[in-house]
Amino acid sequence: MKQLMNINIDTFKFLTSAALCLLFCASSLAKAAEVTATVDRHDITIEETLNLKIRYQGKQQSNMPSLGDLEKNFDVLSQSRSNQFRSFNGQVESWVEWSLVIAPKRQGTLLIPSFKIDGNFTDAIEINVNEAKPLNLTDGEIKEIFLETELDQTDVYVQQQVLLTLRLNTALPVASINQRETLELPDAKVEEISEQRYNRTIDGRDYAVLELVFAIYPQESGDLEIPVMTWEANIGNRSSSLFDLYSRQNSLRRLRSEAQTITVKPKPASYTGVDWLPAKQLVISESWSDGFPNFVQGEPITRNITVMADGLTASQLPSLDIRYPQGINQYPESPKVDEQKSDKGILTNAVQTQALLVTKPGDYTLPEIKLTWWNTQKDKEETITLPERKITVTGSTALAPPPPVINTESPATDDEELAFSAPQASDSGGLSWAWLIASNLFTAIVVAGFLWFLLRSRILLARGPLTENSPGLLPGGKNPTKVLGALVKNLQQHCQAQDTKRVHATLLAISQCFSDDGKSSLAILEKYSNNSAFIAAVKAVDRSLYNDAHESTIDFDAIAQGAEDLALAANQQTPTALAPLNP
Repeated sequence: MKQLMNINIDTFKFLTSAALCLLFCASSLAKAAEVTATVDRHDITIEETLNLKIRYQGKQQSNMPSLGDLEKNFDVLSQSRSNQFRSFNGQVESWVEWSLVIAPKRQGTLLIPSFKIDGNFTDAIEINVNEAKPLNLTDGEIKEIFLETELDQTDVYVQQQVLLTLRLNTALPVASINQRETLELPDAKVEEISEQRYNRTIDGRDYAVLELVFAIYPQESGDLEIPVMTWEANIGNRSSSLFDLYSRQNSLRRLRSEAQTITVKPKPASYTGVDWLPAKQLVISESWSDGFPNFVQGEPITRNITVMADGLTASQLPSLDIRYPQGINQYPESPKVDEQKSDKGILTNAVQTQALLVTKPGDYTLPEIKLTWWNTQKDKEETITLPERKITVTGSTALAPPPPVINTESPATDDEELAFSAPQASDSGGLSWAWLIASNLFTAIVVAGFLWFLLRSRILLARGPLTENSPGLLPGGKNPTKVLGALVKNLQQHCQAQDTKRVHATLLAISQCFSDDGKSSLAILEKYSNNSAFIAAVKAVDRSLYNDAHESTIDFDAIAQGAEDLALAANQQTPTALAPLNP
């Protein structure tokens, strides 16, 4: 039977390995046939050009896709091809990329068609082509080289985003720019968010354009002056090169932009929100770990709350203060923030991850979350709401007391009772009595130990958040001897099931045992472990929850072993603080 079981296990391992290999091969083949098309801008004028890139990633060589449909809406001014490759984490990727400079044939919404390469298609792209913008020149003369400034709005509220566009237009060959003056404003925060190069036609003449976009956030009400900015450009002949310092015949041009004024209004007196949030759009959403809204007592629950803001930076978004009902302990992680910067402004996504641990079963109502903000598009106050949530938590079967033993046998007779209660005489005499007493005493110890373990587990789970006065705490609020063991056991079960979300939530709870301020963070675990495999696996778990790509290289065995080592080290400490290994 044992030999048969070993054969079945070996067969299962072989089939699993084969399935994983097939899955890997299938994903590799799918990845090998990837083709994409991208542009540098989606909004241009009839006088401007557009940079289009078509990338084919695969093992087979491919020819340039057909441009017949593209030429219905655009003129192809130039095209080039390049072969590139890169190596990342031991994996080598290669691709072919075609770069095209195209110009629109008319105004309106034009479509860059889908391109077909080896049976794969790119997505079609819409381009908005507007009429030519009037030049911002005081004397009405169109120069060979000049600076141009443009504001997307001149009447805003305090801390509202304003976009300033600065363009260097040149019909001359610019060999270099010696001085590019930075934009600094005393009463505003300024950040450069975009830099692009393209071509445009002005009165039938071709100009090369260097475009910079700045996001400005006024901090005081009143008039905000955008000063004149001065650039110095070296103008050379057509054959000049930045690397040929002696053959160039250059002339220095000083270029000056026009001053601009922004009217900044104070926060409206009618605004009722706690935090002033002037934005184009504000959205709040959430996601839960598997099983929502039904969970099990003692098992970590992961809740992710995402706030998306168009026109606000990460520093402007408020922290979420959520008051959970009694019986739910929360372990919040530091928010993960992503600022996406483009010529359209700053789009911020902030994700707040919370690990929840319910200490007793029952039905719970989680409070709603409200954010009041000012819609700058509609010029009015609005409120977004994440409605209240109801969850149900059932008791853990692992902690339930053992069922009572029901004797279904027939009652013993008097003779049987006498035979059981009165031991038969034997030649050993007192030795039998000693053996009986010893065996009964051993049984009592085992039963008492089992009951103590059940009672201890219930007390640990029912205990609220740790405080400095909790019994058995190490200095700084650490309590590895009282809590760590139970958490590590839960973690090992989740690792065995390869449940990434519950592994992440349990790791956060474990990190709080070593935290000086009661906060939880996976970075805390790195300070107390010298196990490189454990640290790498923890980082892989963290990446898998916040990246779109699936993380397939998580070493769950390393996580389970590393956590067990941490618990063992904590239990062996004297009543002094557990010192970090990597402070």
